[in-house]
Amino acid sequence: MTIRVAVAGATGKMGRLAIELIEASDDLELHAALDSRSNLDEMLGADVALDVTHPAASAAIVEFATGAGIPIVVGTSGWSSDRIAEIARFVRGHDDAGAVLFIPNFSIGSVLGTAFSALAARFFDSIEIVDSHPGAHNPDVAARVVPILPNLIGA
Repeated sequence: MTIRVAVAGATGKMGRLAIELIEASDDLELHAALDSRSNLDEMLGADVALDVTHPAASAAIVEFATGAGIPIVVGTSGWSSDRIAEIARFVRGHDDAGAVLFIPNFSIGSVLGTAFSALAARFFDSIEIVDSHPGAHNPDVAARVVPILPNLIGA
């Protein structure tokens, strides 16, 4: 069985990589490659969608996919726990809604840093989160990565 995948954010770094991997796979087929000018209707007919866009675009993409019954993997960072809860309520309340899997950052450094922070948090009364990677001076990067840490460490 071939799985038809719609990639939102197809012209970005992660989107281009996803398309390359899809095209190299025997059991995946690129259904649609969406960029910022694409109509979301292009996702219709996909078996699954991948969102690797920007926080400003991601919500509309996820809402469209879930409303159309298309399962979606969200690789876009910057989703608040309140917004994720809102999407979860929608999906639980509609039997025909597409499932959503949030994977907010694919970076191994971010994944390890988040896991280590969560482990260490239980030993301290307070912590300070300092974002000092090379992209830290880019407010767009920090805005997408840092918000998930307080939720994960119980701050």
